[in-house]
Amino acid sequence: NGREGIRSAIEHKPKLILADMRLPDINGYEVLQALKENQDTKEIPVIAVSASIKLEDIKQEQLDEFLDYMTKPVDINLILAVVDDLIEKQD
Repeated sequence: NGREGIRSAIEHKPKLILADMRLPDINGYEVLQALKENQDTKEIPVIAVSASIKLEDIKQEQLDEFLDYMTKPVDINLILAVVDDLIEKQD
């Protein structure tokens, strides 16, 4: 669930997070906002993931706050391309 994911991100500080937009407790945008409010996680890039191509629950300006948006099933080549891009930006 979203709250568990936030706790895990604070504890482990991953380099990239994939946030499902439809979670049992809170949505992916709420996860993103909680991560941005935390000093330890505010700089972690977050990709929105959804089984639905249309995101009725989320406004485009909210979606724009994510690093990227991917639909399920997630294409591993797309994830690797995003990771490569992040590495290049850090160099």
